[in-house]
Amino acid sequence: MGQIMHEGRLSPAKIYPHDNKAYYGYHGKEQSGTEDIKILCSRYPERFVWVKTKHNEINLLTGHHIVLGGRHPEKTMYFGRILFRTETSVGKVSTGIKENLGLYITQNGEEFNFHSFEILTYNETIAPPTVNIEPV
Repeated sequence: MGQIMHEGRLSPAKIYPHDNKAYYGYHGKEQSGTEDIKILCSRYPERFVWVKTKHNEINLLTGHHIVLGGRHPEKTMYFGRILFRTETSVGKVSTGIKENLGLYITQNGEEFNFHSFEILTYNETIAPPTVNIEPV
């Protein structure tokens, strides 16, 4: 999972192991690119939490820090996911001033929209695992 820059717009993208492309939706179709890609990584991955929500309830997630996925004119993008056709697929959650459009994912060249999905949040209060190093 990561981000890609396309025509000056930063968008969430799905990234597969052993594949140098990032896949993202644009104008209803699946696009891919090999440049201007960022991979989401963290020193504390256990602090990332997927939260179930709906397109018209994102504004109710006041106790959560939603992970920013990108920006388009008059829209903010977040990371979302859903199980679709036997694959957990990551995509963009499109929110705007007037309406929240939901989760958009791509698969096999097409783009699909969902109103019920999971959105990625970050909880800094989750303690990282401790490592006990014992002398030999």
